[in-house]
Amino acid sequence: MSSNTQEKIINFICDNYQVERDKVGLDSSLMDDGIIDSSGIIDLVCFLEEDLGCSIDDADITVENFDNVRAIEDYIKKKN
Repeated sequence: MSSNTQEKIINFICDNYQVERDKVGLDSSLMDDGIIDSSGIIDLVCFLEEDLGCSIDDADITVENFDNVRAIEDYIKKKN
């Protein structure tokens, strides 16, 4: 994984949730900062599965794995 993965995640969030790019830092808590809600996480998971070709188990959709862009990238690294 590279910063390309981070960019894809950030672009998806900004494009789909009308968030300004400077509001989505690598360590910004997506839910705590009000950037995305629980249904948005599901949309993000679907995007990751389709765009990056990774399979995400429902049990893996946790705050630890999906709290911020860096955590998401780390999770995807472990899955691939």
